[in-house]
Amino acid sequence: METRDRSIELRHIAPDMTVRDVDGEKIGTVAHLYQRVGAGGPASDAVAKTILEIKTGFLGRGDRLYVPFAAVGRLAQDGLFLTELRAAIAERHPEWRTRPADLPAEGSAADRSRPHARPDDWYLWGLFRAAGFRDARLRVLPLVYTEYREPLFGWRHARFPASLIADVSDLTEADLDRWRADLAASSARSSYVFVANLYVCIGRG
Repeated sequence: METRDRSIELRHIAPDMTVRDVDGEKIGTVAHLYQRVGAGGPASDAVAKTILEIKTGFLGRGDRLYVPFAAVGRLAQDGLFLTELRAAIAERHPEWRTRPADLPAEGSAADRSRPHARPDDWYLWGLFRAAGFRDARLRVLPLVYTEYREPLFGWRHARFPASLIADVSDLTEADLDRWRADLAASSARSSYVFVANLYVCIGRG
């Protein structure tokens, strides 16, 4: 019988990856991966002690869920799928709404010492290795946009319809139009700033 190396699956989880229930209904997005303090030993032990922090609600401002990696059923191009129904989580797993006491603080020395602390780096390193890079170095360059206008990055990211977030928000198209008007007004006053990160790999092919 074929066995799955779940430690490899962990390396393909990235921040903001969509999280869905067993039927494909969106639950939220990945915020962070943690390993419980004291986790060590074989890779299987590390996987068993890994906790997935999930952002829910509009723009990730809802409740946080702390889901054991064992509850991840599979990974796919459109996100990762849990083994539970979204509607059943509150009743079957109320403990997922409470942050485990033995998780390290995000960004702490304990967190940084864990290989699971930066899943975005894992994912990128995997792509770089697949492209044939050796002795790679990863650099992050901030890209700052000071105008809200087409086709800049911030403008494009504000072009979603209310139907896209209907399952997590009561916002209407009128609400979004007012929000975009506020962004345009801020841009006209030169007080609009949108920052994104550009990841650059430097290495030998």
